[in-house]
Amino acid sequence: FDYIVQVYDIQELKDKCYIVMEYMKFNLLDLINSESKLKSNSIINDHFIRMVIRSIIYALEYLHEEIGIAHLDIHPKNIMISEKLRKIKLTDFGLSVAFDN
Repeated sequence: FDYIVQVYDIQELKDKCYIVMEYMKFNLLDLINSESKLKSNSIINDHFIRMVIRSIIYALEYLHEEIGIAHLDIHPKNIMISEKLRKIKLTDFGLSVAFDN
């Protein structure tokens, strides 16, 4: 699904668990913080904000209606953004719960 970070593999070695996931360059919080330090050439504009909101709505719609999962931990650090700012995806399902539709 295009709006959720992909998990490729999960390995348990000794007393640690490793999750191999799709690489995303930024999280939204870090991007906002780095942008606030730059006074010009901002990439966070109306178009980008609409992309973020649309992507999260699509991700939540898929989670709720197709899978029956509530994320419960949506904040800027769990919204991941690709290097060229073309893909925006939701991650970190540690607090999520399943429900019946």
